[in-house]
Amino acid sequence: MRSQRIKIGHQSQADLPIYLTSSGCLICGAFGYRQSNAAHLKELYFKIHELVGAGNEDLDVSQYRYWNALNIYEEHIAVPWNKSLRAEFLERLSIETQVFLILKPVRELFKKAVDRRWCRIFRASNPDDPNRPTQAWQILKTAEQDVPPHD
Repeated sequence: MRSQRIKIGHQSQADLPIYLTSSGCLICGAFGYRQSNAAHLKELYFKIHELVGAGNEDLDVSQYRYWNALNIYEEHIAVPWNKSLRAEFLERLSIETQVFLILKPVRELFKKAVDRRWCRIFRASNPDDPNRPTQAWQILKTAEQDVPPHD
């Protein structure tokens, strides 16, 4: 049994995690996004699980980075001065890079979806409403969560 969601990022202004679910949805706080054809995101979810091989707990790949020869050398060979790296370690960096590249367009998709939803909400709301979201990240917060005052 694998986890039901993967943490793929963190929205800093709202201070909320961004998840990809096993059903192909992107979730962050009160915001949920499901494409009309969620099959692609569902495939990516299973591909990430296949690469990382995690257990039952929620998987967190939000800190994965893109690794290339230069930053591997600078961060793992030159600075700590290692003569060599184990093959298992290099395989882990390779998996991190693959997951990072898989998630890069997904993160962009998430940002665009939040922006589109915010534009619709912003245009439809009353300009005199004090709870009107003036920035896209504010739609991620639920009514129970305190949204900082607008600037």
